Amino acid sequence: MKGSTYKRCKCRGVNGKELASRCPQLRHEGGTWNPRHGTWYFYLELDAGPGGKRRRVRRGGFTTQEGAENALEDALCRALRGLDPGVR
Repeated sequence: MKGSTYKRCKCRGVNGKELASRCPQLRHEGGTWNPRHGTWYFYLELDAGPGGKRRRVRRGGFTTQEGAENALEDALCRALRGLDPGVR
């Protein structure tokens, strides 16, 4: 199992699609994250399910990267104990 955190927003481009992680407002000119724009998410790639189907847990809306990392760790611990990691 592996997982990661990432930042994205709900801004939309001229075509109406979400910019997500490509939004230019997510980072400052120096490359640091803009704390006032976007929210943090995590994903956890689980072992393959029945029939070899890919399983992934994704959650978001965290105000800090630390919050997303803590939730990722909690989901991973739940999965390792045999519980459903998608349940909060």
